[in-house]
Amino acid sequence: MITIKFPHVLLFDMADGVTIDNEVYYIENKTDEMERILTDSPIIAEINGKDKVIGLITYNQNRSGTKRFYGDIELTDEFISYNKVEVIRHQMTYKFVTEDSVHVTGIFTYVKKVD
Repeated sequence: MITIKFPHVLLFDMADGVTIDNEVYYIENKTDEMERILTDSPIIAEINGKDKVIGLITYNQNRSGTKRFYGDIELTDEFISYNKVEVIRHQMTYKFVTEDSVHVTGIFTYVKKVD
């Protein structure tokens, strides 16, 4: 299977926190743990009105001191027409740590095709 690779994409900004029921919660995870959670996590796009897994994050790294994660996205060859992608949102699994913070346990990254 051929894949299409998009290198050095801004994947996630941990400083944004997690919005749950219109409230923003601080993410308690350490940056190296977030790197592990992001690696091999699914990339999803809306195709014909339905969410579809179209690839995965194959590599990522935290830019020191920023809480921003950059890395590589790979899509299956079915999406060869995607010349560029943009991360538009995330869906996370988490558990509450305190009344204003969460611990992320999983992440789905949603992208859209950019022409």
